[in-house]
Amino acid sequence: MAVKQNVGVRDSKFHNSLSIKVDDTYFRLMDAVVIRNKDTPEPEFPDADYVVKMTVWGFPTDSPKIGDACTSTTFQEVDLAEVDKQTGATFVAKCYAYLMSIDPLKGGTAV
Repeated sequence: MAVKQNVGVRDSKFHNSLSIKVDDTYFRLMDAVVIRNKDTPEPEFPDADYVVKMTVWGFPTDSPKIGDACTSTTFQEVDLAEVDKQTGATFVAKCYAYLMSIDPLKGGTAV
């Protein structure tokens, strides 16, 4: 799974390590961690029981090899309830659906 999308030089949600516009970047979910949020809540999600923290890397190719440099990275945090609302057969599919519902991946193509 990946999301194909164009990335600008100064996108507010992504760190672009090349400092250039990259067309047709392939974004992959590198990890998604569910964290209990009840005891010490994240300030952005004070009412969430659980928070999902996702790391997303962008690659210039759809089949990167181990050690290939990524072109951009982002870290997203979201209430687990928002991920659960998404359509998908698996947790990972729902994470991708969530990522494709927010900028800058909104409008991207699932590949």
